[in-house]
Amino acid sequence: MKIKFTTGLLALAFALGSTAATATSHQAKERSSATVTVAGCLHNGTTTDVFVLTAKDGKGWDVSSKTVDISKHVGHTVSVTGTPVTTATTDGSAASATTRLDVSDLKMVSESCSQ
Repeated sequence: MKIKFTTGLLALAFALGSTAATATSHQAKERSSATVTVAGCLHNGTTTDVFVLTAKDGKGWDVSSKTVDISKHVGHTVSVTGTPVTTATTDGSAASATTRLDVSDLKMVSESCSQ
């Protein structure tokens, strides 16, 4: 009887632990299923594969892509389409979250930035 009860408690604890771990990983990185298009001026970022797009409304986006060569458009006004990914900082607060755009398409609007 004690073995069945102990086994049941262990199974319940495991199930609850798995659910908590899954919820935590989803908080750290949320990928939207909708694509967005943002136009603005493209700048170098802090790393070689992440760039900064300053939108016409002043909002900054970290942009990167595994399929589009973004680097040749630095200093240009571009229109990018992609999937937003929100990454929270280590404290998990939404106020300190960064929005990154996984770019799937890039169109050059102008060879210079008007901003």
